[in-house]
Parts: sequence; structure tokens; C-alpha cells
Amino acid sequence: MSIPTATPSASVMIMRDAADALEVLLVKRNTKIAFHGGSWVFPGGKVDAVDHLPGTNGDDLEIARHAAARELHEEAGIVVNGLSLRAFSHWTTPNNQPKRFAAWFFFTTVNSDCLVEIDGDEIVDHCWLTVDEALAQRDRGKIALPPPTFVSLIKLRPFNDSAAFLAHVGKLGVERFVPRVVDLDDGRCSLYEEDAGYGSLDLTSVGPRHRLMMQNSGWEYVRQY
Repeated sequence: MSIPTATPSASVMIMRDAADALEVLLVKRNTKIAFHGGSWVFPGGKVDAVDHLPGTNGDDLEIARHAAARELHEEAGIVVNGLSLRAFSHWTTPNNQPKRFAAWFFFTTVNSDCLVEIDGDEIVDHCWLTVDEALAQRDRGKIALPPPTFVSLIKLRPFNDSAAFLAHVGKLGVERFVPRVVDLDDGRCSLYEEDAGYGSLDLTSVGPRHRLMMQNSGWEYVRQY
């Protein structure tokens, strides 16, 4: 069976420094959307022809940066300078999925009084949440988070302000995720390339761990060197 081509796309994690904690904008996708319909995500979408602007010269990252800024405006009514968007991760949908995306994830900050105006079509709701609030609502079944959104929030969790996260990303660079999924009796496990079991799909392989356990009892992101 042929593997579907991964469609280029881009998303933006919008942060604001609130009085007591860092907050993130999450938007709810329309349930009619086939890919993660009803889930809460960062604003984003597919790369379109209009994103191939003069000067991008076929550079996937620059094209995705234009797409991210455009999608952010279309879905949430927020206007940002594309140059302010910093890439922090790239995700490729597993080969066994019928619809696949090659998605850049960017981040930027906005003022605390930033106005959000959702499009009411693809996006039907929005909220500002701290990372702890978002993860707690997922655990209680109040919101659904796709794996890339969940892992991104876990990565953001240790930081109390956007400047600290910016400094961290500057040192780390872009992290790439190409998951391989293992079915479990009570859920699934996504293995990432650094995991000892990535090649064999053997979860008991001895060595480093880089995986997302998605079980009925809860989700756990594991990164052990």
C-alpha cells in the first residue's frame, strides 16, 4: 500500500505573560473537520500557494512561516509579523495514517490585551489557559488535545515566562518528531526516533526512552536519555 504524501502545514503557539503565569491560546476545531475535529489546538493549517512569496526561494521553513502568520489571522484574527515567529518543532504524521501532514510549529508572544476573533467556521471556540490548566482539563476529559499539542505544552510547562522559553529554544533548536505508533490493549504509544524501541517497535527495548504513552488511564510523555 502506498504511503500518502505529507501535506506541508504550520501552527503557532501564541503565548502571553499574564499576572501570575504564562498563558497559551488554544482554539477548538469544528467537529466536521476530518483531521482532529473537535480538538483544541494551536491556530494553524495547510500551506497554500499564496504562501510561496517572493524571497522564500523554495525554503520550506520560510514558506511555513508565512502560512503560520496567515492562518493565525484567518482563524483567530491576530496579526503578527511573520519574522517574529520562531520555529521550535516539526512533526510528521505517521505513515499508517490516511491523511498526513508535515507541520512546522512556531511560537510568538502577544500583549495581555490581545483581541481574539475566531472565524466561526473551522474554529468554533477559543480560550487562554496556563499549561497546567490545559493539561488538567485534558485529564478530566473536558478538552481533547492532539499529541503534538500535548507534547508542546509539556515542553512549555517548566517555564514561567515567554522570555525563558525563548532562551531555551534558542539553545535547543528545532526538535523533530516522526512518530511510529504501537497499539496497546488500553491505548497507544507513539515512539520517537531517539527511543531505543523506535526501529523494532519493541517497547521493552533497553536504552533511551522518547515516547508518548496514550492510555485510557492517562497520557504520559517520557524523555529519558
